[in-house]
Amino acid sequence: MTTSSYLTPKCAVAEYPDKGGKGVVAREDIEQGEVIAVWSGRLLTIDEVRQLPEDLRAHTAQVEAVSYTHLRAHE
Repeated sequence: MTTSSYLTPKCAVAEYPDKGGKGVVAREDIEQGEVIAVWSGRLLTIDEVRQLPEDLRAHTAQVEAVSYTHLRAHE
């Protein structure tokens, strides 16, 4: 599986070590309805995320109450 992602140049990824990781912040005004991010990847359960090596776990994002996506998965 090939994955791709997009983050508008109007945003940036910021480090939040006190909150356990990273977040996305606006660098300039974003218009209502404007696409700011698109993520693709395989959906994982929390048990699957826990089985990933630490360096890969850092590239997951919770997308629903019990689903996560691995943002750098290539299968």
